[in-house]
Amino acid sequence: VVPDVREFPGHGACDPRSRSEIALPVMAGGRVVAVFDADHHSGAVTAEDVEPLVRILSLLDPYLIPVTSRQVV
Repeated sequence: VVPDVREFPGHGACDPRSRSEIALPVMAGGRVVAVFDADHHSGAVTAEDVEPLVRILSLLDPYLIPVTSRQVV
């Protein structure tokens, strides 16, 4: 969670309008298979936003297949 990306050294914004950002792992079978990344153009993302998003992302687990090292090419 970065409440103000302008005050985060080395932050490379994908969108110059971005003011805050949150990035969370997307898990499948206990492994990270993707990253959920969202920018906010006004206001700020806070630590309070983490738990609801983690719960939503956990709903994806049964529909995702963990990638094994043998599947990576």
